[in-house]
Amino acid sequence: MRLLFSVLLCLLTASGLGLSATAQASGGLSFQSSGLFSSSNRFLPVDEAFQFSSSSEPGFLKLHWKVTDGHYLYEHRIQVTTTQPDVELGEFRFSRTSTPMEDPYFGAVQVFYEDVTLEVPVLTTGGAQEVEFQVTYQGCAEAGL
Repeated sequence: MRLLFSVLLCLLTASGLGLSATAQASGGLSFQSSGLFSSSNRFLPVDEAFQFSSSSEPGFLKLHWKVTDGHYLYEHRIQVTTTQPDVELGEFRFSRTSTPMEDPYFGAVQVFYEDVTLEVPVLTTGGAQEVEFQVTYQGCAEAGL
């Protein structure tokens, strides 16, 4: 069976842009950016921060993320779907256990600070020779992007 992949990146949301406002004696507000738009912080492009690759074996879809130092991938934001009615996806199996953290926007979450591989069992009941998947995931920089 030949599997096709359609990968959609949904990564590095606007959460944590690092914009702070300070009241001034003159009655105005002064804004200072310490995140995404700051010249002192340099953030990697998404495809460098989370290097994604995929492959398939009979009955399995394998997804791999190389997580760059200083970044993390949210476990709950990893999704794999297909719109084909004759394809069933099994329970996700991660190559490592995620780490708990308290996220200022999502609350208590599980994240991956290191490279991780996800195996997804795939069962085709209608004899499909090609299956298209959509993979979405989200991560962030520890610097607060």
